[in-house]
Amino acid sequence: MTNPNQPIPPADMPGDAQEPPLDPNTDPSQGGDPGDVGAELAQYDTEWAGVPAEKPTGGSGETLPDGRYTAYVENAEVKRAKSGLPMLSWMLRVHGGQHDRAVIFRQNMLDQASLLDPKKKGYFVRDLETCGITLAKLSDLNARASELNGLILEVQLKTTTKPAPNGETKSYQNCYINKCHGGKPATTQAQASGAQAGTAQVQQQQQQRPAAPTAPVVGKKPTF
Repeated sequence: MTNPNQPIPPADMPGDAQEPPLDPNTDPSQGGDPGDVGAELAQYDTEWAGVPAEKPTGGSGETLPDGRYTAYVENAEVKRAKSGLPMLSWMLRVHGGQHDRAVIFRQNMLDQASLLDPKKKGYFVRDLETCGITLAKLSDLNARASELNGLILEVQLKTTTKPAPNGETKSYQNCYINKCHGGKPATTQAQASGAQAGTAQVQQQQQQRPAAPTAPVVGKKPTF
């Protein structure tokens, strides 16, 4: 969930085309045991082969203002939604700005309706290829999802309003992956390097510290 106590004005948003909104009934922050997701995805391996990536147009965020954000992938995994359907769940952490450290959740549904729809499938292929992952088989995703962790992404949040079955309108905020800038943010790397350097320094000091003198054994005569 995003942090509602850190509002900032939205940034400019490029492009006019929009992806279809993701399933609003799916909560990407929760889900069950992925279980045999790999085996379930294997049934779509034939359809997956040769799917071209859709051209960029701009997934799903929460309450951050619409606009562009730099965020890194804190956790990506194949799991099941509360509905039981498999999905690729993304937890993104905003890096920089007044919304620094805010969280964005997004998901790519991996159900039959999504994977047999050429346009939705093309968007998913584009998301993965933008992040440097090309799958020969969809069932490989379960093992390779962790490769997304730590990547720095430029994402765009955009709200879409559509009519609901009851005659009212519903708004969905989608999170689009525009670019991938490689590994973790420099500040995160610096913190990790500093921690490693501190550990190495302590270890070095311990190694250089002279050994404590051995106390004499009381009552034992010296040997000449």
